[in-house]
Amino acid sequence: MTRESMIKVLRYKAEHIKTKVTPKFFLEVADVLEQQPCEDCISREQAVDAVADLFEMSEYPHPYPQGKPIRLKDIKEKLKQLPPVTSQPKTGHWEPMWYDGYADGCPVWEAWDCSECGYEHNGLEDTLTNYCPNCGAKMESEES
Repeated sequence: MTRESMIKVLRYKAEHIKTKVTPKFFLEVADVLEQQPCEDCISREQAVDAVADLFEMSEYPHPYPQGKPIRLKDIKEKLKQLPPVTSQPKTGHWEPMWYDGYADGCPVWEAWDCSECGYEHNGLEDTLTNYCPNCGAKMESEES
């Protein structure tokens, strides 16, 4: 299902399900899905490194890094120089953790862990979701 079709389904459900909480929930999720991907994303690691560079001491034990006080303006300028990055969506798979007997010679799994964050889903395989509710990773089959 595409993002656009999911938004249409959520908006339809919001209009046709008449309870106090549910329509608002569907509309909020649709609003989040309609947001465009971030065009101004930077690497958290690069940002930390850039600010740390400003604080490196040029002459120890000088009272200020690099001989002058660090201003917020300096930090902003340093961060603006960082190249944008494209965020990569998380993907993972459900890993079976324990089972409760066998059916037709195969184990009946009743607990599953997200391969990305370790979130434990308790329930049979037919209750697994396409996304981890904890970290948002898209669940794919292990074979792919």
